[in-house]
Amino acid sequence: MASWKDIASEVCLARGVTRKEVFSPMRHPHIARARWEIMSRIRNETKLSYRQIGSYMGRNHFSVLYGVRRWEEIRGE
Repeated sequence: MASWKDIASEVCLARGVTRKEVFSPMRHPHIARARWEIMSRIRNETKLSYRQIGSYMGRNHFSVLYGVRRWEEIRGE
């Protein structure tokens, strides 16, 4: 099982964004999509709760829930 840090690094590399950008309050679409993918993958690939993910990413649990749902919409799930 991958750690949340591994997942964040993989997504950042694949999307051409930095971890600093993803963990910042920036809302540029390409950064937000990378952030949502990270949140969704962490939720699906680890046993971390929304609250734990939010704590690691500097956001609240509702922001994580929103991000996961948005990523699922984008992917058509």
